[in-house]
Amino acid sequence: MNGEQGAATNALQRLAPHGRVVKPAGRRRSALPAVLAAFAALGAGCSSPPEPAPGSVAPPPSHAASSPAAPAVTTSRPPLTVPGPQEVIAREAGAALIVADLPAVVDASRALQIWRTGTRPPESALSSLDVRLQLLETALDARRIEAECARRGLSPTPADLEPLLALARAGLPPDAPTPATAPVPLYAGDAFTARYLVPEAGFAGVARDVLAASRLRDALLADTTADTLKQLWTDENTRVRIEVVQVGRVPSTREIDEVVRTRPMEMRAWYDANPQLFVTPTRRAVQRVVVEPAGQDPAARATARTLAEKLRAAAAAGTPFDALPKSPGVRVTAVRPLSRSQYPPAFDLAFGQISEVLDFRDGFAFARVDAETPGSVRPLEDTSVAREVAAAMLREFDELPQARAVAEEASRMLTSQPAAAVVEQLSLRYPSVRLRALSPPAFARSAGEIVPVVGLAPALFQAAFELEPTRPVTAVLPVRQEYCVGRLVERQSARAEDWPAAEAAFTARWRSRESRNVLREWLIRQRRAPGAERWVDRRRLAMLTPAAWGARAESPEDPEPPRTPSRPAGPESGASPSAAPSR
Repeated sequence: MNGEQGAATNALQRLAPHGRVVKPAGRRRSALPAVLAAFAALGAGCSSPPEPAPGSVAPPPSHAASSPAAPAVTTSRPPLTVPGPQEVIAREAGAALIVADLPAVVDASRALQIWRTGTRPPESALSSLDVRLQLLETALDARRIEAECARRGLSPTPADLEPLLALARAGLPPDAPTPATAPVPLYAGDAFTARYLVPEAGFAGVARDVLAASRLRDALLADTTADTLKQLWTDENTRVRIEVVQVGRVPSTREIDEVVRTRPMEMRAWYDANPQLFVTPTRRAVQRVVVEPAGQDPAARATARTLAEKLRAAAAAGTPFDALPKSPGVRVTAVRPLSRSQYPPAFDLAFGQISEVLDFRDGFAFARVDAETPGSVRPLEDTSVAREVAAAMLREFDELPQARAVAEEASRMLTSQPAAAVVEQLSLRYPSVRLRALSPPAFARSAGEIVPVVGLAPALFQAAFELEPTRPVTAVLPVRQEYCVGRLVERQSARAEDWPAAEAAFTARWRSRESRNVLREWLIRQRRAPGAERWVDRRRLAMLTPAAWGARAESPEDPEPPRTPSRPAGPESGASPSAAPSR
């Protein structure tokens, strides 16, 4: 990811009222720092949207929510238009967000970060598509939480919100411990609006979503029965240690030749169903000049922007990028071939044109495009492509007789020999077959289907806990690009008679641990439920200007930080139970 995009994206994560923000499917799931969650924090304060106006663009069918298909060489897509205020931009399970809702989403998220940290996210982050997607994700999540609270009879009333609002008026964050006496209000009326950039009437929606998330989290924890807790304790205290023999799931030359010769129609169908594997996107040669400020205070950023504008003017007058004056914080990148997904601004420029100065979290930059490499498609008629398709088909359909036969032989040998000895012998017999012996450390049944060293392997994980001394070897199991066979080395089982003594301590530890995850996991389950597919108009979302999101002028300075020099650790998100008790 380039500097500008990465900086805008990296600016935003900690503040969703219900915990960690979940990235959209198909995108890399690295954690995003403070500003993305600030702006992607919640959909608080949004009124329910009206139905799309007549003539507005309706969402495409459900399959449009999947990751975008690989770019085609030619396309007949109609030209896109900027969506109007009443047009639906995202939808899930009957809840819709229209363009007119977006400023309220941003206002609420901005206010929440100020409430929790005393800092506001940079308005430039709203130019990032990642940030915009996160905003929609969390806004829809907030509506789902609100609906579930209503179903359970947990919806906060105005009176319930008062303790949280009192904390906000006093400049205290939502998870601050309840003061012994009523907190002294420091912000009211215009002062409140100046601090949180939203009037108190609108801020009540932020408090409502924070409290709703906290109540639903507590309710989900309370839903866990004693029998479930006992089973969780049992899983945590049931452990196995196994050895694993891995055999590469690689087709032989003869197997590939046979597919190419006898199954051309199946190969064509597989090729057509997986175009992303054979398309190279158009790339443009991009060089950038980056100016990083000496600090992130407004004065330092203003100085850096002024320098960037001067450098851009010199470049526009004909000075080569590499000949521009050097100074601390200024760097010129090498020319890099970048696709549209890697650096969208490059595709808005003519060759030789210099972009405007772009604002990102860590500084400013401008770019020039000098050349373009057209995209291409590798045809199935190419012999190497045909063999690649045949091999992929054999792996996908698990039609690998040679590799499976070696794995079956390893399974038989493991009943009497350790994995290392089995691999040593089989490697001599089958030098062309990839073989490995693994000795993972012991793991518990609560490990989430992950076998150490092997990785996520649900079938092998389950089979490992079914092994017994009288049946110590698993069947041959495909795990990604390998066949795996496991042999039991050691097993430790939980004893039911130990549960009464362990129950209280385990329950307390489990609640503390799961309070940070239970709501997030519930949201994930809800999204995967039948009929709950989430749709976002990504292409038209990218067309909206920051003004459509309610972007404000940058503040010369941040509000004062919350008045909490020290406080005991509490939940990562939501109101503390003491600050806003549940009904």
